[in-house]
Amino acid sequence: DIYIKNDRSLEPWNYTKFINKGYGTLMMKELLKFAKENNYEKITGNISDVDNNTEWDPHHRERLIHFYEKFGFKILSDELAPKQIELIL
Repeated sequence: DIYIKNDRSLEPWNYTKFINKGYGTLMMKELLKFAKENNYEKITGNISDVDNNTEWDPHHRERLIHFYEKFGFKILSDELAPKQIELIL
């Protein structure tokens, strides 16, 4: 969870208003462009346990996996609880 401090308390940040607006796609395209321009051969990463489904976004993990697969990433570990991703450039 991400918390933003205000004068009253710490409140969880509700990110659902940013879902499916294209921000992640813009960032991923820039990452891939940077990696290719700098001759990177591979991008790897982890899907964190904080990326589980939430009450605000009950399909978060599935959407996240779909997002990575859309850009060609392979899911490297257990399909029930994937943890690692990899893209060979």
